Amino acid sequence: MKGILRQQTGLSIASAAFYCAGGILSVLAITVFHDPSNPLNIPSLITAFLSFFMAAAFFFAGRRIGTSAALLLLCLSAVLVLVLVITSKYEIRAMTSGLLFYTYLIYLVWFGPMWLARLFGYLWLAAYGIAMVVKYSSEVHQYVVTMSVTVIVLGELVGLYKRRIEQVSLIDPLCGVWNKRGFEIMLRRAERITRRGGQPLSLLFLDLDDFKGVNDGGGHAEGDRVLREFAAGIEGATRPQDTLGRLGGDEFALLLVGVDAEEAERLGRRLREEVRVAEWSFGVAELRPGESLADLVTRADGSMFSEKRDRKGRTTAAEGRIDP
Repeated sequence: MKGILRQQTGLSIASAAFYCAGGILSVLAITVFHDPSNPLNIPSLITAFLSFFMAAAFFFAGRRIGTSAALLLLCLSAVLVLVLVITSKYEIRAMTSGLLFYTYLIYLVWFGPMWLARLFGYLWLAAYGIAMVVKYSSEVHQYVVTMSVTVIVLGELVGLYKRRIEQVSLIDPLCGVWNKRGFEIMLRRAERITRRGGQPLSLLFLDLDDFKGVNDGGGHAEGDRVLREFAAGIEGATRPQDTLGRLGGDEFALLLVGVDAEEAERLGRRLREEVRVAEWSFGVAELRPGESLADLVTRADGSMFSEKRDRKGRTTAAEGRIDP
C-alpha cells in the first residue's frame, strides 16, 4: 500500500476522488433518491460501476496516467452527464446533473490549459442550456442563465488564481526573473519553436566571480543588491524576447532564440562591458541537431568555467608582472 501511495500525484488523487464522488452520487440515486417507477435505474447502475472503476484505475495507475488521457476521460464523462440530462424524465434530476459541471470545469481549468477549459466548457454549457430550454418548461430559463454565468465566472476566477500561483512558483523572488523551474519550461518551449522553424538557439551561462567574497565583505544584503542589479542590468541590455533565469546562487542563464553561437559570444562580451555591477564570466553553447537540453546546459556551463579559469589565470599573471 505504501508503494501505491508513493506513486500518487495531484492529478491521480484528484481524479480518483472525482470519480469516487460520482460513484457515490450514483449509488445515492439508486438507493436514497430512487424512482419507484424505475426500480432498476440502469443508467445510474452503469454510471456507478464506471465511476468506481475509473476511481480505482486512477488510484492504482498513479503517476503513470498522463494529463492528456485524464482530460480526455473527463470530457467523455461530461458528455455522458449531458446524455443523462437529455434522457432524464424529471426536470429536477436534469438540474442537479447540471450542477456537476462545476466540478468538471474546475478540474479542466486546474489540470488542463485554459483554452481547452473555455472551449469545452462553453460548448457543454450551450448544449446543456439548449437541452433544458427545449425539453422543460420556461421556469428553468432563469436557472440555466444563473448556472451558466456562475460556472463561467468561477472558471475564470480559478484560472486567474492558478496563473498567479504558477507565476509565484516560477519567478525568482529576489531578482524578479525566471527561477530554475520556470527557465526550464521556457527552454523546452524555445526548443520546440526553434526546431520547428529551423532557427538557431543559443544559451549564455553567466556566473559572478568571487561572489562569496561579496557576501563575506558586505554581508548578505550587499550580495542580494548585487544579484538584483546584475539581473536588472542584463534584462535592460537585451531584447524583450530574450529569456533570463536565475538557476541558483550567483548562476544565471540567458536564452537566445534565433541567435547562433558567434553572435551570442559577441553579445556576452558586450554585456560584460555594459553590466559592471560585479565581475562575471560567461559561457556560450548553441543547440546542436539531436542534442538534449541537458547537454546544451552542460556545455554552456563548461564553457563558462573554462572562461572563468582563463580570466583568473590572466589576472594572476598580470598581478605577477606588476609585483616587484
